[in-house]
Amino acid sequence: MIDARIKKLKKRGTLLEDDPHFDAIIKLLSVSVTNEEGDENVEIVLEVGLIPYIVTIIQNSDWSHVRYIPCLNLIANLANSSSEAAN
Repeated sequence: MIDARIKKLKKRGTLLEDDPHFDAIIKLLSVSVTNEEGDENVEIVLEVGLIPYIVTIIQNSDWSHVRYIPCLNLIANLANSSSEAAN
């Protein structure tokens, strides 16, 4: 559902707007992933395959979106805790 919406907005040249529920999920995911090796949540993110979705979200956001900083924190924590995620 979210992929189709992002593709539609990309065609129009606009970004996905702030959404309190969507942004809250991003924030929760961001605080649940730490930058420590062996973090179970990092392993879950990798197993479920969330990294392509996180990349899509950050590519369709800018600094004015509520989700932007939590996405950056999430990316940094994933990259610092797992070489697989960093790649």
